[in-house]
Amino acid sequence: MLEGRSMSVRFLREGAPVRALLSFGAAFTAEWAFTVAIGLVAFADGGAVAVGLVGVLRLLPSALLAPVISAYADRGPPERLLFVSSAVRGLATIGAAVILLADGPVVVVYALAVVSTIAFTPFRASHSALMPALCRTPDQLTTVNVLRGGLDSLNVVVGPLMAALLVAVYDVAAVFVFAGMCGLVSAALLVGLDYERIRPAFVERRRLLAEVREGFAAVSADAGVVVVIGFVLLQVMIRGAFSVFVVVIAIDLLERDEASVGVLQARSGWVR
Repeated sequence: MLEGRSMSVRFLREGAPVRALLSFGAAFTAEWAFTVAIGLVAFADGGAVAVGLVGVLRLLPSALLAPVISAYADRGPPERLLFVSSAVRGLATIGAAVILLADGPVVVVYALAVVSTIAFTPFRASHSALMPALCRTPDQLTTVNVLRGGLDSLNVVVGPLMAALLVAVYDVAAVFVFAGMCGLVSAALLVGLDYERIRPAFVERRRLLAEVREGFAAVSADAGVVVVIGFVLLQVMIRGAFSVFVVVIAIDLLERDEASVGVLQARSGWVR
């Protein structure tokens, strides 16, 4: 057992798995900070109703495009899609900060939020596909999955707390800058990953829409998969409702300042 732990420690000293994990951490820190920031912008623009509508507008295009994006993601190296995902997201988020600082139309901020969310859609799945390629033994993969799970929980706290700090010291635009920079750092960490790439046997490439149709057919043919997807959709709906709930409680019910939204979000993540 001690030998296995020693091998896991040596494995984590290698560049590729550590960089991939740090990229994941930066990406989801950005996600949670961004969630707080866009909620504050929407609430200032139109109250709780605006927060809910912006949440729907962010997630609906992403949900509709997810099957196509996922099918396309399987056609190339996962680190390339991860880089594009994080880079586009980072640039879109920084663009939202520029619009806010210039007192531009808030609808452009919402549009950039939609672009950012769509870009981030394949990140988790592609990262999950990349990690086994960076590991050489089941123990290494187990270690990576445990660490990634810990990062996932930590990001739920760190992202909102950073948003709260930046809003308290500066303004909401600073949160967008922070989230955008995290996205760009996430992308940079994935450049030039050194690992052994396994080239699959030649498979005739079919049309993208045909692959999407086959995916839907495979899902609908298995009742268990349908149930699991239903639970995932329910979880997304609950998270969306909770994002509105946090803003309303912090500002309307408790009559606190904008920074309290990030603090309350972080405290709920700590409980999780």
